[in-house]
Amino acid sequence: MRGARRAQDRMHLDCVFSILGDDVCLMLEEMMGEDSPTRRLVDEYSRPEPGKPYALSRQGVEFADYMRDNGYHIIPVVGADQLARAPPPPPRPLRVPAGASGCLRVV
Repeated sequence: MRGARRAQDRMHLDCVFSILGDDVCLMLEEMMGEDSPTRRLVDEYSRPEPGKPYALSRQGVEFADYMRDNGYHIIPVVGADQLARAPPPPPRPLRVPAGASGCLRVV
């Protein structure tokens, strides 16, 4: 990942991005898009076949585009909300009621 800012609150990817599920993630809105001055760029390495060394397969892909290309839906988070930081996670796993639909609500 290239293009990270030096500000402590935005420096590390886990401060501006989080995977919520198999196909959903949160991402800081201001870092999304090719024209963003704080965009992140992805260099992807993959193996052409098992046992072969990793090789560069994609280079300089804007991070939001990369996540969408890999099937993720992005929930943009505005900077003020990111700085406010969410409360710590609950002490026990959240339970989804039986019969509930696949709905996500971010508050």
